[in-house]
Amino acid sequence: RLNTSGTNTFNPGSTLNVPITLTGAATFTSSGALTFNSTIDGSQVFALSGATGGSTFNGAIGGSTALQSFTVSSTGASPVSFGAVTTSGAQTYSNAGGLNLGGNLATTSGAVAITGAVGLNADVSISAPGGVSFGSNLDSIGGTPNLTVNSY
Repeated sequence: RLNTSGTNTFNPGSTLNVPITLTGAATFTSSGALTFNSTIDGSQVFALSGATGGSTFNGAIGGSTALQSFTVSSTGASPVSFGAVTTSGAQTYSNAGGLNLGGNLATTSGAVAITGAVGLNADVSISAPGGVSFGSNLDSIGGTPNLTVNSY
């Protein structure tokens, strides 16, 4: 288990295989792709920044304890891939190389804002009382996945 807060800087290509618990606001940064092979939990702010295109989140994000917010702000040329994300506040996704969504995005009180191309590699539901916005095209990645958007 990794308990962390503050700025966490990793070498490009780093893989984190343990569950991550946020004990304070945390920023993960790198000049290349990162791989998260387990869960990320904790009612704190999480941010991924830098040239982290190609990063992959293989575990649930906020699955046991919803994050306060989740932000991807990357200048990488490859898509950032992830599955389910649950927060109590805003979710913001921006990556020059786009995003690959494979799970549901849910927030209990914020908005979901997505800029950059979005690929769906599974059925995806987005629920956000603060609204949902897309700044680019949506495409499917193999098959014809469904997208359900609930903004209430």
